[in-house]
Amino acid sequence: YTLTIKPASDPDSNGHSIAKASSDIKVDVEHEPWYAFKDFYGDTLEKSLIRHISDALKNKIYPFDNCQNLLLIRNHNICKLYDFDSDRGFEPDFLLYFTREKENMNYMLFVEPKGENLKEIDKWKQDFMLQIEDKAIIEGNDSGLRNYKVIGLKFYTENDNHFPDSMQE
Repeated sequence: YTLTIKPASDPDSNGHSIAKASSDIKVDVEHEPWYAFKDFYGDTLEKSLIRHISDALKNKIYPFDNCQNLLLIRNHNICKLYDFDSDRGFEPDFLLYFTREKENMNYMLFVEPKGENLKEIDKWKQDFMLQIEDKAIIEGNDSGLRNYKVIGLKFYTENDNHFPDSMQE
């Protein structure tokens, strides 16, 4: 038997660089100071999120209208969150950090792109993420920690992809 493995022909699918994706989701992240890595090979929805953030930054849409030190990180074994009620854990797909100097505030956002087929199964994750801002306690000895907010956003989906609008809700 001969096994031949060929890459998927769709440039937007998993395994293909976001720099080579179709024009509606293409981003050359290697030259973007706000993206933590040189490339991204995730799925179409994740690439769409990155493009959405890129466009919001370029157009200075809230909360990116006056932010500094922005960094988007693909969360892979970096940060695991645990549900307040049941201790179930998961790793949101993306961490977004930035500073808004006019507010003297640092933000850490947890962002989870989610396929429509998984919204109901993972509803507990969205419910938990929407509680983070109100329930999370930031601990530490550094007095500067008073100037931090952690926020979980509603799922970024194909049909509800109004990020960063969900920050204003």
